[in-house]
Amino acid sequence: MSALTYRTGPTQLVRVPSDPAFTIRPGMLVGLWGSVVRPPSGTPWAGDLNATQGLFAEVFLGVAHSVAEAGESRTVSVDLSPLAVYAPALEAGGCAFGTPLAPADAGGELSDELLTPVAGRITAVGLALEAADADAPRVRAAFASVGSPASNHAKALGPS
Repeated sequence: MSALTYRTGPTQLVRVPSDPAFTIRPGMLVGLWGSVVRPPSGTPWAGDLNATQGLFAEVFLGVAHSVAEAGESRTVSVDLSPLAVYAPALEAGGCAFGTPLAPADAGGELSDELLTPVAGRITAVGLALEAADADAPRVRAAFASVGSPASNHAKALGPS
């Protein structure tokens, strides 16, 4: 399985240091933990899947566009744009247009590769921009960075 792929729309790239404990690949979702980015699997388990997805949503920065290997701290490019459209891998079961999406459960940690539909937007990092059949491997989606100037989140970049 591969990370999500860019499809269309304007990007808004920022440069952020990576956490040397994790590998970052282009197309991975990343969260901003203090001053460094980590993939979803770097989110501390918060007791259950819903709480852990919510914790990641609180720090979700965007989609990585460059590489950082584990063991080294590199500055990586991350897309904050809510207007860019990506095609992430989708957990089996499909989804409707507008369905909130979050990283799936990967056996006690969040998946770096696979998204799943969630019931509410509080745990979501993205929205499906098309309906996907139960056996669809991917869905077009847009992502809502807490750092985007278009976000209403307190962590948004720009004047407050």
